[in-house]
Amino acid sequence: MEILREVNPDWWITHNGVFYNIDYYKFAEDLDFLAVDVYPAFWGTKPEDFIGGSQLNERCRQATGTYIVPEQCGGPGGQIDFLQPTPEPGRMRLWAYQSIAHGADGMLHFRWRTCRYGAEIHWHGILDHDNVPRRRFEEFAQEGAELKKIGTDILGTTKRVEVGISHSYEQDHAQGVLSFSRPQPDAQRELLLGTLMRQKVAVGYVNEADSYAGLKLLIVPSAIVMDASRAEKIEAFVSQGGVLLVTATSGQRDVNNHAIEQTPPGLLSRVLGITVEEFGKTEYRRMQLQGAGLEMDANYYEIIQCTDAEPLAHWHFEQNPQTEAAEGSVGLSCNEFGAGKAYYLGTFLNESSAIELMQRLCDVADVQPLGRSDTDVCIIERYAADRRLTFVLNNYPEPKAVTGLPRGQNILADQACDGNLDIEPFGVAVIRS
Repeated sequence: MEILREVNPDWWITHNGVFYNIDYYKFAEDLDFLAVDVYPAFWGTKPEDFIGGSQLNERCRQATGTYIVPEQCGGPGGQIDFLQPTPEPGRMRLWAYQSIAHGADGMLHFRWRTCRYGAEIHWHGILDHDNVPRRRFEEFAQEGAELKKIGTDILGTTKRVEVGISHSYEQDHAQGVLSFSRPQPDAQRELLLGTLMRQKVAVGYVNEADSYAGLKLLIVPSAIVMDASRAEKIEAFVSQGGVLLVTATSGQRDVNNHAIEQTPPGLLSRVLGITVEEFGKTEYRRMQLQGAGLEMDANYYEIIQCTDAEPLAHWHFEQNPQTEAAEGSVGLSCNEFGAGKAYYLGTFLNESSAIELMQRLCDVADVQPLGRSDTDVCIIERYAADRRLTFVLNNYPEPKAVTGLPRGQNILADQACDGNLDIEPFGVAVIRS
């Protein structure tokens, strides 16, 4: 970047991430703006596959807040040995608004005309090889006209996040080099993001180094590296009224990725009100965490000793419980700390347990849904001091009813919204309130 700025200081410098081997929070400090290429079909085209594009946008947004998309899907992608499904009518526009809802402030569809030679001869753009406008062009033109109309409403807003999922390059790297076949933070984040988006709450990734201001609920998945500044920041969040969930293996290593000499979770013991006396894997032995409305299957356990916290759920083995060290011990706890509450889960969430536990914690933190609809209809909000923009994204190939939205104006359709609407297959609505 120093060379580029020396050659021409007027050039904008960006980067079309994101990849797993770069800390974009730090890298973006030297960029004019960060960018990410978004091709959601890499994750599939079923309604539930929306999470692929969402997590990709979130990984970029957590680093810089707003960003651009220099390559947004313009048609089916194909290279040498693969060809993605052709997006159905409306899907390209839907995916574009997905990126905008998550925080994108600029976008280019890639590409204009499909390349006639080379490895990307079938990486389709807005126009086919013959340069004749067809349905993708018409959809692109519709999207462009809409953004010309509502662009000033969007610019100056930022994504609302009331439930933050902690994101950290350092935590990912520390776990990755010494993983011991345990679930990685990135997989846990994606599971949590999908679960909470399906519950229609204002959720997003929050960089570990960033402010926790505005959050009601903070989820810290397997923050294995811990130091005093991180721990103090987490303590301050909870003491001021925040609700915290920390999951297994947190606090076990120092900043050099060395195991600490203290009993885990080390520097987090005070805010969590616990110690972890033992951990292990059970392999073929079926184990459940029971209590607090949970019946959660697991194959990894931590035995929690509550020093100040209240035990909420305990480990139970179906077979030969008398020979299991964890039988009857605490696996989920809650500590009242200042004005807030700190929960510790001595294992890793799975799909079914994440639904139950997230519903419980959102209730405790008074996190209200942005609206209500079928599972894979996404509702995302961007806001500024004088306006709220509620994006409704229908990932289904059939119409869906949406209720519980804010009253306002559907600025794409130029229609009043009374809080309820019917949205067409792969449709989009933006409610200004």
